[in-house]
Amino acid sequence: MNDRFSLLSLLALVCGIAIHGLGHMLAARAVGVRMVGLRQTQTGLRLIANTTFPSYDAELYCALGGPVANVAAALLCRLILLPLGIATEFLISFIPLSLFLGLLNLLPLQGFDGARILFCLLCTRHRYLASLDPFTAQRVIRVISCSLLVFLWLLSVYVLLRRGSALSLYVFCLQLFRSVAFDSS
Repeated sequence: MNDRFSLLSLLALVCGIAIHGLGHMLAARAVGVRMVGLRQTQTGLRLIANTTFPSYDAELYCALGGPVANVAAALLCRLILLPLGIATEFLISFIPLSLFLGLLNLLPLQGFDGARILFCLLCTRHRYLASLDPFTAQRVIRVISCSLLVFLWLLSVYVLLRRGSALSLYVFCLQLFRSVAFDSS
């Protein structure tokens, strides 16, 4: 039973990742950009476009596509399938995993969709705020990423020492910090 639940959880996670990528692809297609491949990075998979984005707004919509698709899939399953009595073990695993994947990607950490969203917002001219040049915006995002990761790491150390758990959060934060701090791009 436990092996079956683990396998269903893994399948639910793979489906959540596929929905996330599909959301990015559909958003890119809606703004006229075609995705031509995948590249593995330290923080996950990155879609490769055939051209640069025509505007920061187009890039923003594409970056929002994955998290929105995850949250929408989780909400649709929760609001439509579960009330109909289709509460399978797969759905019980899929709903929180998909929701978590979508919300986690909204964190403004380098390599996550939240950093791309923040980058586009910082580089776009607003009514009352001047836009930043891309180099300055990238530096701001790096500072925010490192600060947030240090906070998460300290929180994980506190929980680890206080309760004797959260080792996975600790290792996750260290891996993300390594990818942000030593990223040359």
